[in-house]
Amino acid sequence: MIFFLILSLSACVFIVTENYVVFTSTGIEIRLPFLRREEGPDVEDGPPLQIEELPQKPVEEQPQHPLEETPEPPPAEPDDTAPETLWAVAVDAARLTDEAYMDGILTLADTTGVNAVMIDLKNQDGTLNYVSAASAAVAANASAGAGDIAPGIKRLREGGVYVIGRVHCMRDNTVSRQVRSTAIKTASGATWLDWEYGGWLSPYEESARAYLTEIVRECAALGVSEIVLDDFCFPYRGKFSVISYPDGAAPKADVLTALLEELAAACAQTETKLSLIPVRESVETGAAPEQGQELAGFVPYVSRIYFALTESEAASAAPALIERVAALAPDKTGFAVPMIEAATNNKAAIDALLQRQSTSFVLRNAAGVYSPEDFN
Repeated sequence: MIFFLILSLSACVFIVTENYVVFTSTGIEIRLPFLRREEGPDVEDGPPLQIEELPQKPVEEQPQHPLEETPEPPPAEPDDTAPETLWAVAVDAARLTDEAYMDGILTLADTTGVNAVMIDLKNQDGTLNYVSAASAAVAANASAGAGDIAPGIKRLREGGVYVIGRVHCMRDNTVSRQVRSTAIKTASGATWLDWEYGGWLSPYEESARAYLTEIVRECAALGVSEIVLDDFCFPYRGKFSVISYPDGAAPKADVLTALLEELAAACAQTETKLSLIPVRESVETGAAPEQGQELAGFVPYVSRIYFALTESEAASAAPALIERVAALAPDKTGFAVPMIEAATNNKAAIDALLQRQSTSFVLRNAAGVYSPEDFN
């Protein structure tokens, strides 16, 4: 019995100490954990513990970005401030795609007092000197032969030249004939023609007003600094008695004033100035009832009034007319601008005009435009 008890006790001791029994060169040792030394394992216990370092992930090289260059500032926008005194010549819009012609204009500006040019964007016969997307212009092929003149306009402005674009409004022998809904008509429904067999757009027709508004928007988008409206009136020559206007139509002046307000709003979208060339009767008296012009009603919507003079009238009639027109808008500087038609088209005419004029002017030759080649 005692023997079995001792045998059982020995078995228990062996089981408990099994993990702590170590066979060494000196015999059997029991190494209990609470009696173990703080030092590391003996040499006899085997080779020292080898601590393997985990392989390190190689550092990825970051892509080298080249230093970003500081972008150059964009070129300054052309100054749209109108010259205090406007010394302008009329030039050929159709030739603004001609480099030599453009060089001549800029040389003229550099060597004389000229600081502005006037170009015709819509001619008196209704044709256009730029490519229009207006549906009536497309239907009438009004832009036939026109090129892209916007780069030329931009170059002039960048050269310090103020650009005025003239638009002949109601006198239009192109769209009035091809898109008859826009035309002034006779009682029989035929397109009315003036003494020169030219048709006119009717300010009473919505299609005509919409067309003009679209043309003015396009002209402003070309980059001109100012748009001047010519023939902004009812017909001034021809047999008026055969014209048929709508029954109960509003007064002519009211129709034109409302249209002028619409055109001024269209120009305001691009901060383009809007001006007017009235008929001579309006300039001299302030109104032309048959043509529907009352300048006092137009003044709030325009920056300037231009009026035509012959070269002989420039010295005699200009001062009185300038004073009369300027009195309509005393708060607007340079409001009255004479357009002088000279008999010659050379540099001497400009020099002479600059010497005797202290006010603004636009100089035109008999053909309507000057050619820089003639200024030498």
